[in-house]
Amino acid sequence: MAAERGTVEVVRVLLEHGANVGAEDNQGKTPFQIASANGEDEIMKQLSEHGAKGVL
Repeated sequence: MAAERGTVEVVRVLLEHGANVGAEDNQGKTPFQIASANGEDEIMKQLSEHGAKGVL
């Protein structure tokens, strides 16, 4: 949800506390895919730095 709403600080805190960057929502989308679909470049960068797969 944080990736969808563009809350960069929340994403940062979640990642610092070990959030699963590969988790999928009920539609099979990962946080990286959601951030990408919403144009959230900074969140995509943070997710990528923590091991999320995707293209920047």
